[in-house]
Amino acid sequence: MRTPTTIVALAGLAAVSCSAFGQCSPPFVVTDFGASQPNLALNGSAAVSGSRLVLTPNAPGQAGSAWWSADPVTIRDGFFSQFVFTLDGTSDGIAFVIQTDGLGALGGTGSGLGYAGIPRSLAIEIDTFSFGGASELPEDHASIFTQGVNPNDSGDFGYLNWGPIPFDVNDGQPHLAEIRYDGLNLAILIDGVSITGIAVNMESIFGDSILDPNGCAYVGFTGATGGAVAEQSILAWSMNDQVPEPCRDELFFTSFGSQGWSVVGSAGFEGTEIVLTQAVSGQAGAAWWEDTFNLRNGFEFEFDFVLDGTGDGIAMVIQSEGPSALGAGGSGLGYGSNGDPGITRSLAVEFDTFSFGAPFETAEDHVAVHTQGGGENSPDDSAALAVAELGFDLNDTGPHTARVRYETGMMTVFVDGGEVISTPVDLDSILGDSILNPSGCAYLGFTGATGAAAGRQAIQNLRFTTDLGGCTSVDFTEFVNWSSPVEVGSRVEWTFNGTGSGPLSWFWRLGGVDVVNDGVISGAGTRTLVIDPVGPEHAGQWDYGLFNDCSGIGTGFFLDVVEPCLGDYTRDGGVDGDDVIAFFADWDAGLIEADVNRDEGVDGDDVILFFERWDSGC
Repeated sequence: MRTPTTIVALAGLAAVSCSAFGQCSPPFVVTDFGASQPNLALNGSAAVSGSRLVLTPNAPGQAGSAWWSADPVTIRDGFFSQFVFTLDGTSDGIAFVIQTDGLGALGGTGSGLGYAGIPRSLAIEIDTFSFGGASELPEDHASIFTQGVNPNDSGDFGYLNWGPIPFDVNDGQPHLAEIRYDGLNLAILIDGVSITGIAVNMESIFGDSILDPNGCAYVGFTGATGGAVAEQSILAWSMNDQVPEPCRDELFFTSFGSQGWSVVGSAGFEGTEIVLTQAVSGQAGAAWWEDTFNLRNGFEFEFDFVLDGTGDGIAMVIQSEGPSALGAGGSGLGYGSNGDPGITRSLAVEFDTFSFGAPFETAEDHVAVHTQGGGENSPDDSAALAVAELGFDLNDTGPHTARVRYETGMMTVFVDGGEVISTPVDLDSILGDSILNPSGCAYLGFTGATGAAAGRQAIQNLRFTTDLGGCTSVDFTEFVNWSSPVEVGSRVEWTFNGTGSGPLSWFWRLGGVDVVNDGVISGAGTRTLVIDPVGPEHAGQWDYGLFNDCSGIGTGFFLDVVEPCLGDYTRDGGVDGDDVIAFFADWDAGLIEADVNRDEGVDGDDVILFFERWDSGC
């Protein structure tokens, strides 16, 4: 379990302001920390072991930090960082930290996660331990913490924002985290799943030091263990001052036009079709959607195609080489090698309509799944992950419908409604080192080719989605509009909205405990909560959020509750004759507003209490 936070003394290490930084570091990628060790400042338990950066060994009471030391990194106007991490044990977690305190910065063990106590810092923690109950957030969550120029604090309910991680990250397996900051909004994703985010002003957090001269700061990692232990490591890391556009999740088409597509080679548009090849020999064409798609967590891709001729065939292709990728003609089908090189970092589901016959090739009209991982793809049938003969003619002018489904490492291919192939596929290893491939994104499109045999080969319609199970992650569309302090006896109404597939469940928590409808509170479990009247018992940390069957998100605020200034009856900020006039007007009318002692009666006791407060100035 966690031990109390302690601060490690840093003898002889002074804070370093950005004015001493000079030039900020250019973007970098680290896939071998052993080779990059001169660019790391290691503190506490942090050490390089082989190619890995180990923040904590499998031992209790550890705290480690590692900072990129070649130069500070530009963060003020936006940055994008990815890192692959493994957590193997039970506690406590790690953090990605931005700070201007210095290369020797190191915070507390246990729940301090190695960053608590570092001033002028912002930490995005991946927390894997919880004592449970109302005192802490549940284990496996991500939170964003800062105390501005003051020492940072990792206390669970001092966050800027937090979100649950909907799967186990303490499983000893590699996980990919992404930190995005566009100059206004900061967000963390893990394995392509959005966990939490919030608007952040870096200048206000770091003070004037961030303004001089280049908006740069130190970046790195911290980690800690308490009584429970874990080996916590970083396997790869990248930093970039350009934030890539997030890849798409969904795209629906009923027909085609040129907008949004990149065509290469013989490919082009005719009416509402993408024509990959005309009925001319020696052609090779490709068409790619210009945006990348999020593919890591599963997708389904359905399209209609028309083949009219004798060869050679088409392919649906996933690749991370780029929007101008094109392979060889003939039996290369526009994706594979055949004299000319094939597309690297690609997977092709080919619909092959030409064969030289046994023993050289599978019979014509077959489907096959082809990849060579990071190398040039090959159309050789002997190298296929899976091959299936169809037993019917695809080159009959169709149309035919293909559906490709990828889920939990399995790819299944259907033609005209019938399943023809199901084979294991590891897209991460195929598309290349995930640290170079944001969010599991890749280009998606089609290739086709002719050799001596020829045919007009076209795509007519497509549908793409990543929503395989009918569940889309929740997200906020509107945060609570709240103000603090509020006066005892007043009424507050808070509303927030979000999106996600239903059923959606809303929650409101005070001090970590779900609130319930009790006559004063109404709307618990809905998007709108009403407290009427507010009492001293409603002060404290409020958290709110929503969840569905596949995800959850939450954030919160601290509410101060104060006694009202009864003498300032008009609430204009002054205690004067206007208050007397307004009070007696309501009192004479018997209005509930004149029940200043809140005994449910408008009588002489209210006059006495009002004048006591009015005479005292409040």
